Amino acid sequence: MYLAARRSATCCSPAYGLDIVRLMELDLDAIETDLADVEIALARLESGEYWTCEVTGDPLDDALLERRPTARRAVQPNA
Repeated sequence: MYLAARRSATCCSPAYGLDIVRLMELDLDAIETDLADVEIALARLESGEYWTCEVTGDPLDDALLERRPTARRAVQPNA
């Protein structure tokens, strides 16, 4: 408990310029999703499938990959 209290006092102090409210609003689910997307992109890169749409097999446009390096489909499905 001492470490946790000390860490909170240290890393969230005004001297570090961190806004405590903003830290509390971090969306851990979104961060985990982003990390999973990056891991999938790296695996696709390693296997040579990175530049290919996983649905159609067509090449992914370079502009799409520049905008969204984790893209796996040429067209996003409707939500």
